[in-house]
Amino acid sequence: MRFIYVVIFLSLNILYGQSSSCSDPLYTLLQQKQSSQSTNLLNLLEQYELEQFRENNQNWSISLKQLCKENDCECLINQYQQRNVELSQKLLKTKSELNTKVIKFSGENTECGFNKSFPKNMTIFAAGAYKGMSSNYRIGEKGEKASVFRVIVNSPKQPVALILGTYDTAIWDIAWTEGTKIEAAYVMGYHTQAVAGLPKTVPISQINIDKKYGCGSFVIREESLSQINPLSNKLFHKNVDQVYYASNGYLYLGDPISEQKLLFTSSDTSILSLHRADAPLQKDEALYDAVSKGILRSTTPEDLEKWSAQLPKNKTLPTVVAPNPEKRRPFVHNGYMILKPFIIPEGLYGGYSATFFLEKGVPMPTGDLGHSSLYDFNTMTCKGTTCNLNGFGF
Repeated sequence: MRFIYVVIFLSLNILYGQSSSCSDPLYTLLQQKQSSQSTNLLNLLEQYELEQFRENNQNWSISLKQLCKENDCECLINQYQQRNVELSQKLLKTKSELNTKVIKFSGENTECGFNKSFPKNMTIFAAGAYKGMSSNYRIGEKGEKASVFRVIVNSPKQPVALILGTYDTAIWDIAWTEGTKIEAAYVMGYHTQAVAGLPKTVPISQINIDKKYGCGSFVIREESLSQINPLSNKLFHKNVDQVYYASNGYLYLGDPISEQKLLFTSSDTSILSLHRADAPLQKDEALYDAVSKGILRSTTPEDLEKWSAQLPKNKTLPTVVAPNPEKRRPFVHNGYMILKPFIIPEGLYGGYSATFFLEKGVPMPTGDLGHSSLYDFNTMTCKGTTCNLNGFGF
């Protein structure tokens, strides 16, 4: 179901535009077009994307005020022209989803590589980035929060194969122009990947941290250019024709595309069908939720002083005589005090890891620490990856 929002021109100017003394007629026309496109998008976007679009518009408005003075017509016109191009592209993709047509291709799904022959004139596009645009979609068995890549392929004269690579959990939402035939897609990422828009009959090979097959996985970016052709030759027995880096999650592959181009996408796997509305919160979202419920609170300097004061002295270490002897303080990253029974959420790895302190009398939390650490005031012991970083070997 799509939700319709009626937004009048004045309210859009208040939210997304800015007052200006620029009297250039072109500037006025660009403002009107920007407001019209924003209204159309608000009327068309799925409920999960509305929040991101509004936030994006607000950030653009703040940036505009920082970049351009009220009477700097040249600057204002340039920024509005760029913004209207972005909105036109998003509107083009969104409209195409309302006129879904299913196109059938031959092929079979495989885990790594493809058990089929490909046309000799097939074009190969490699594309990606570290992550796509932010979204509230959750995918996979664990319901990980996914970024989204909007991929539009325009190659009506030659069949196409795709090599798509990212790091983050991601959904690749793919559409194509009339006459374009997508033969196969190889999708790789460190975290869970999903593909929307392609018919189920198009062979898709998905690789992530849980499926380390022989084809390999890396992010499509400048640093990985030397890896792309060897992978392409392994998959398709030829080099990649073109490489694209995503901009704000958007990828336009092949020939330039106009607003008037009709796009096609398959209803076999829609982006909404991938979303797990019942998935538990993960990573920082779960931690923020626990704080709001009084289960956790952020650590304070007093908590660290309390730990240092209560920690038993290590009799095997010599006594240090100095004006300010180093205190035995724990290493803290993203610190939280556990105040009530708590289940450690999924996904606390790398930058998402945390340092937990268990308040005295509170039961030991359940769940996987990941890369996090737990300092227990009940036993004055620590377990986890960062316990030894302060050099005292807790």
